[in-house]
Amino acid sequence: MADMTWSARGEAKRSSVLESIPKAWRLASIPSVDELPNDLAFVAEQLSSEEREITEMELPALISAVASGRLSARKVTEAYAHRAAVAHQLTNCLSEFMLPSALKEADRLDQHLAKTGNTVGPLHGIPVSLKDQFFVDGYETSVGFVAWLDGPASREDEAGIVPILRAAGAVFHVKTNVPTSTMCIETVNNVIGKTVNPYNRAYSPGGSSGGEGALLAQRGAPIGVGTDIGGSVRVPCSLNGLWGLKCSPHRLPPAGARTPIQGQISIPSVIGPMTDSLDALEFFTKLTLNARPWETDPEVIEMPWRSYDVPEKLVFGMVLDDGVVLPQPAVRVAVEKLADKLREAGHEVIEFEPPSHAEGLNIWTGGNQIHALCEETGEPLIEEVAEIMGAGMGDREVMSAEEVWEMAAERVAYTAKYDKAWNATAEVTQCQRPMDALLMPTTAAVGWKRGDPNYLGYTPVGNVLQYTGISMPLAKAEPVPKESRDDFYNDVDETIHNLYSPKDTAGMPVGIQMLGRRFQEEKVIAIARVIEKIVFPSPPEAAL
Repeated sequence: MADMTWSARGEAKRSSVLESIPKAWRLASIPSVDELPNDLAFVAEQLSSEEREITEMELPALISAVASGRLSARKVTEAYAHRAAVAHQLTNCLSEFMLPSALKEADRLDQHLAKTGNTVGPLHGIPVSLKDQFFVDGYETSVGFVAWLDGPASREDEAGIVPILRAAGAVFHVKTNVPTSTMCIETVNNVIGKTVNPYNRAYSPGGSSGGEGALLAQRGAPIGVGTDIGGSVRVPCSLNGLWGLKCSPHRLPPAGARTPIQGQISIPSVIGPMTDSLDALEFFTKLTLNARPWETDPEVIEMPWRSYDVPEKLVFGMVLDDGVVLPQPAVRVAVEKLADKLREAGHEVIEFEPPSHAEGLNIWTGGNQIHALCEETGEPLIEEVAEIMGAGMGDREVMSAEEVWEMAAERVAYTAKYDKAWNATAEVTQCQRPMDALLMPTTAAVGWKRGDPNYLGYTPVGNVLQYTGISMPLAKAEPVPKESRDDFYNDVDETIHNLYSPKDTAGMPVGIQMLGRRFQEEKVIAIARVIEKIVFPSPPEAAL
């Protein structure tokens, strides 16, 4: 392998993923985007009626069915693996297809249940997908770098969330595609290639957890794990119609996630669940905290799950325009309609004027280790990351220690300024207390195609502030006409406006982001449940 060119190594890996799919699950042909712009129904049609029933169950019902023995872990694993295999052939969302080890683990779990009458844990026999940053015994973790096609991990390499989920009974059946380095909101690399959006394969699934987003939208797993350093959980959840949580740093265990910017602690990457239900999001967070991760990961603070009593009347701040890029009309309409529904339900919504989000975005940054990894094999850096980090070593000036300290000080000063503005909302609210949460778009655009100019601005501010954030799948894009504008803030604002296509994006998901303050995961989830009941009045299934 070491003597192969970077392109041959990538091609070999790409082929091995497809070859690991059983022949019976391989599609004879892939419909074109024109023939099949939305592949969600097509995926279901490739499964048996029993497989469809299994893979479309809500997580609480699925857990109950396996725990009671009504469904075997093997049968559930096979159903989700089949669905994931079809999803990959349509959207190129997987970096590993781990069927042999998954079935071996499912059989072990079935034998344990038959012998003891007990499950091994709360996720007994439930398939879980992982972003290709997490080390899993027997499989590679390339993070999109050819240089990191460096052999399989061992059980000793697993850390953080992986052993927690494994001890809970999870079955790891797939790992999902990422952009090279994870440092952009696209999903493409020289190993697996480009992942596309299942709602419209001409469009992007976002990134960096874009493979997770595409897989979960097609129900190739009931729950998945991503990471977020600037929106990498929230953006793909927004574009793929999912729930996604960005916790505050040091709440959930970051260990075991491979990254080229190890040691960057000013704005650290955090892990986060991605799923199609708020119940599953809460379940994952509780499960992880109940495992007491602070006892094995020094990066985690000791803070068990805390219940939160939601006030009868909530106060929401709203940012509809960050002053850098005005969101496209369909995005603005979705947020405005949510605000109207909240007001009708008796809650207060105020316009919040935050400190400059452009200032916050300028603080968000990355590192030069990315270029060193590309130079090991001679692979070119994908253009989306090159735009942020420079095309090669030296294109971007390396910061001195003093400059790093200065940037850290700027982050703290900016956070203090933002906190002060948040506290000051008590002066304008009817109940004379600060807003409980902040609503804003997750993305300025409904969607985009690879190569389109883009704007990453509505999510990184949450990382800079180290706030808790959640992306909520509360709307689908309406074909709102493109208005005439001559008051653009800048060239990027004009470009995002001009790229908007009411016809092409109609019906695609629109995620709405909600931010809470630091370490408010429980509060954010509880408030999200209130919002969910307002938007979808039929009572959701009981929480796990």
